[in-house]
Amino acid sequence: MTADSSRAWSLASLARQDASDSTELGARIQALEGQLNLRLGWRPDLGESVATACRSLDRTRAVPLLITVARTAIDEGDTAAARDTVDQLEALDGGSAEFRSLVRIRCDLGDGAADVQATAAARLERAFAQPPSPADDFATLATVAGAALDRGRIALARSIYLRAEPLARTSGDVDDITNVAFGVAFCDHTLGAWTSAYARALEVSDLLLDIDIPVRRCEALLLQAEIDAARGQASRCRATCAQVRTLSGPLFDPVIALLGERREALLDLGIGRLDQAAVRLEAAVAYCRLHAIHYPYHSPVPDLVEVYVRSGRLDDARAVAPEFLDRVGPLAPPLARARSLRIRGLLASGPEYDAAFTESVELDLSNGHVFQAARTLLCQGERRRRDRRRVEARARLRTALDMFQRLEAAPWVARCEAELAASGAAVTPVRDADVSTLLTAQELQVAILVAEGRRTRDVAETLFLSPRTVESHLSRVYRKLGVNTRTQLSRRMNGDG
Repeated sequence: MTADSSRAWSLASLARQDASDSTELGARIQALEGQLNLRLGWRPDLGESVATACRSLDRTRAVPLLITVARTAIDEGDTAAARDTVDQLEALDGGSAEFRSLVRIRCDLGDGAADVQATAAARLERAFAQPPSPADDFATLATVAGAALDRGRIALARSIYLRAEPLARTSGDVDDITNVAFGVAFCDHTLGAWTSAYARALEVSDLLLDIDIPVRRCEALLLQAEIDAARGQASRCRATCAQVRTLSGPLFDPVIALLGERREALLDLGIGRLDQAAVRLEAAVAYCRLHAIHYPYHSPVPDLVEVYVRSGRLDDARAVAPEFLDRVGPLAPPLARARSLRIRGLLASGPEYDAAFTESVELDLSNGHVFQAARTLLCQGERRRRDRRRVEARARLRTALDMFQRLEAAPWVARCEAELAASGAAVTPVRDADVSTLLTAQELQVAILVAEGRRTRDVAETLFLSPRTVESHLSRVYRKLGVNTRTQLSRRMNGDG
């Protein structure tokens, strides 16, 4: 299953029609259809269909598929399917006990009563404190990493994905390899290591050029588009979003199209095209309502509130805000709670805005959400300046400016500089082209691996290149970035030089 999934699915459907007299063969074909459908996105009937097929399969065939479906279902928030699948796994004594327990904990967090959620959260924290012991259990490691991501424990998630990476590469399973690579890229992006994130997302995109796992490829492209949007790379961002729209046509997952629209809206917000950003985000809100997309991470409401406030449309901002605020409780992931606090700061009519903004920034920084923290600092600085608290405004704006400069987020740097100038501060603009623009895709991949401290031979093996080719790429990287040593390269790639 490494080429054309849609063609394979059609052939499997035809085969199932001819296999009606064989329960086992029909079940095997139905299971194959389920595996192929997973590559096209999650849908409500998929878990039930695969679970039904697995009841007629022998244990050796059923267990790996049930593990995959349980992982996908819980990541997609389909707790009913996750519970049914893990129950079937337990009946077969399939998967590790730790894996089954983790899936149930995440189910309780997703659909349990308040006391059940609190107990599940405490159990998950204990699992985080002592990560899974089976060194060769990829499914358990990937599930813990996914749980850490969901709870906003980004640095922890990254470390667990890196533990799982050798297992994925040893297995040779492209799905697992790209799952880990994208997981690390997502963590790097959240933690502000954008150049590393961009390089890893490019690696995933390249690996999937000739392999039909369209959902994963769209995820990688969306991450690239988000970084390009924040850095003001308009043509590249819009081209990538157009590519995502083309790829997402046959997919079951409505979130893919939503996230593409949000990336372009972020670009418009950053470069000051507020009217266009509002149009995109209003359409995204309507799309969420139509498809019942409620998960806070996917919501366009926080960005739309900011656009409305910056456009002077306070009544519209107050009208749409509850669609997000009412869904974010005290046990919600940190990223959602921080966005809720930013919204409250933007909408506050009195001096209480400072407390909401400050708490939002502290929550983001404690969980590594660098870009989001910088955006909130900018909002707070703007509000203080409008309240004639210019000296206090400058402190927030300078901190935000430093963070945006490290991220090479040019449009946001420009906004900070404009606010600082309006507050009476002297500003000396600094404009360096971002690394992902200066380097080719392969140079970028070489640069990030070298910056991580890997030897030339290790880089060559990872990228399937010769050591001589790696050294040739590295020489061009040095020249383009104006560095002379691996230490200087590491500082530049991490935004420290």
